[in-house]
Amino acid sequence: MVPYEFTDPYTGVVYLVGSVSELDAVAIADWEYDPPYTMYNLRGSLLAIVEFLTGPYYSVRRDGRLVGFFCYGHAARVKHRHSERYYRDTAYLDIGLGLHPQACGQGYGLGFLTCGLAFAKAHFGVSRFRLTAVSTNYRALKVYTRAGFREIGRFERQGLSEPMEFVVMTLDLDQVPGAAGPLSEAPPDYSGPGRP
Repeated sequence: MVPYEFTDPYTGVVYLVGSVSELDAVAIADWEYDPPYTMYNLRGSLLAIVEFLTGPYYSVRRDGRLVGFFCYGHAARVKHRHSERYYRDTAYLDIGLGLHPQACGQGYGLGFLTCGLAFAKAHFGVSRFRLTAVSTNYRALKVYTRAGFREIGRFERQGLSEPMEFVVMTLDLDQVPGAAGPLSEAPPDYSGPGRP
C-alpha cells in the first residue's frame, strides 16, 4: 500500500499511515502503558500480533518512527452480547486507535484521531464513524468529544479482574461544522473524578 500522508492541523506533525509490518505488530504488542491505562498492555500476545498482521490494521509513523495504529470495522468493536445493538447500523464505520505510550498525554491525541478519520474518509469513502472507549479513559473521551463524537450509549463487559464500562460514540463528518475540531456546543464533562 502507498503510505497516506497527513499533516496534523493542530501541531504541524506529519503522519504516514501504511501497512502493519511484522516488526510493527511485535512492537505494538510490547507497548507498556502506565496506570491507569494498563488494561491496554498486550504483554507480547501472539494472538494480538496475528490480529495486527491479518486484520484491518494500519501503522502510523512520524519521522520514520512507529507512533501508533488505527483499526477499522469489526476489529474496532468490543465484542459482547450487550454491545451488538450499538453496531447494527452499518452506515457507520467503526474506528479504533492506539497511540505509543510515550506520546500519550502530550497533546497529539486530537490530531492523531483526525488523521485516522481523514485516512478512512480517503481510503474507504466514508464520513460516518463510531468508536467504543473504556468509560474511565477520561483523557481519550475528552479528545473524542473535541473531535465531534457524541455518546449514544454504554454497556458493561467483564474485564480481567473487574467489570468494565464502555462508551459508544458516533460522528457524522457531513453533519458537524468543522468536525474533527472543537465544537461550539458544550460537550459532556469526561474529566472523571479528581481529574482536571
